[in-house]
Amino acid sequence: MAQYAWGRGWRSAALATDSVIVYFKNIVQAFKARWLQLGGKVVAQESYQDPTFGGNNVQNAVTRINNVKADVIVTSTAGAYGALGPFITGLRTLGNNTPILNSWAGDGTYWLPKSPKVSNYYFVTYASSFGNDPNAAINKLAKQVHAGTGGFVAGPAAIDGLVTAIRRAGGSTNGAALAAQMEKFHKLPTLSGLVSFSPALHTVFGRQYRVIKIQNNVPRVVGLVVAKVVPKI
Repeated sequence: MAQYAWGRGWRSAALATDSVIVYFKNIVQAFKARWLQLGGKVVAQESYQDPTFGGNNVQNAVTRINNVKADVIVTSTAGAYGALGPFITGLRTLGNNTPILNSWAGDGTYWLPKSPKVSNYYFVTYASSFGNDPNAAINKLAKQVHAGTGGFVAGPAAIDGLVTAIRRAGGSTNGAALAAQMEKFHKLPTLSGLVSFSPALHTVFGRQYRVIKIQNNVPRVVGLVVAKVVPKI
């Protein structure tokens, strides 16, 4: 997210942290770490909690963020949790059209309000589920499984990795043997693109993410981005 924002020429960011789960908090923390490393400026740091989990302070965060000038507003939250729609609508109602950047948690169109329509909203995700991914194989699978978000590609990609690990382990399905092989993955081809693991990072890194922009409630792929650095948080 930080890599893309910097590439767009954005230099100041207002951060809004959804505090309900660690993942959401870590995404914003990681953005901040990489953003500062790149030379970006943080002009505000606010937090809120989803209505689904008892929160009632989304508009308070919106009001405070609206009082600062930023090139981009950054958050990580899911539409299903109930804060994303009001967060965006609140800012737009105040006349604030600053780009809003979210993680893959904000993928999908299921949560979009019919009025006012969402615009100038960006998120990074594993793949496009909307039939406009640059990879034709992903578009074909998305149609077959009626994908709602780009997360659908993670399962097939995991199978690609598992098959490779089993083959490299001589046919073994022993967990420790497979883990040892996976730690050696370096730019392994999968449906989701080239992925890597390491003894220190037991999760995929190096994947090429899609950047999707929603304009007037219509999503389209506007870029591809690979994180050059794994920030420490």
